[in-house]
Amino acid sequence: MTDLSSIKRVPADIANGIIENIKKYDLNKDGILSFSEFKQIMSDTGTSYTDEQILQTMKKFDIDNNGEVTVAEAIEVSAQQWLEANE
Repeated sequence: MTDLSSIKRVPADIANGIIENIKKYDLNKDGILSFSEFKQIMSDTGTSYTDEQILQTMKKFDIDNNGEVTVAEAIEVSAQQWLEANE
């Protein structure tokens, strides 16, 4: 189970935005962001990434190091990034 302590420290409106934004990419609603789903997230930033760059970024989001990025992990890491940029 992923600890969601960071998302609890983000203002509610920002937290809700993070959660909804991440969840919309989980197209099959299995709670796991596949490579193609994660690639779409990165593509939607407007920057072009290689498959290797996407895999490296996915590893940063894989908190429990099990080879999968869950929606909960993506929410937690996104919240951590927001906190680092705004504290």
